[in-house]
Amino acid sequence: MLKTDDIIAAWSATKLAAQTKAVQEKEKAALEAEFAAAHAEVIETTDRTVFRLVMAANALGLGQPSEVADAVIEGGLPHLQPSGGLFRRNAGYAAGLERIVCAAEAVERGAVSALAHCSYGRAGQGHSLTVLAAPS
Repeated sequence: MLKTDDIIAAWSATKLAAQTKAVQEKEKAALEAEFAAAHAEVIETTDRTVFRLVMAANALGLGQPSEVADAVIEGGLPHLQPSGGLFRRNAGYAAGLERIVCAAEAVERGAVSALAHCSYGRAGQGHSLTVLAAPS
């Protein structure tokens, strides 16, 4: 017969393994996103608010938040939002699709690769990433 302590230990081990796997998957996704951003000629990301733009650019490895904010203000990241961002077209609830469209347009204009990123949720806690490349 199993003791309560054995059940708790088994449950804790299972939960810890699941948490460890989730952390590893998150770290892998972050590295893949940073790699894609480092090799993309164009990056279109969510800029619904300035803090989301800065958070996304920072997460994609474009610099520390204060550096990214300064660069965005000064126009020092020409490969970030060359379309003019969401404010140009104001896509509302189709913001993620709008980022993909802008990335596709960049590839049509000659970019070898483009990355489209969207954050969603009230706090921008969800993320999707699409990498587009010109046919070779």
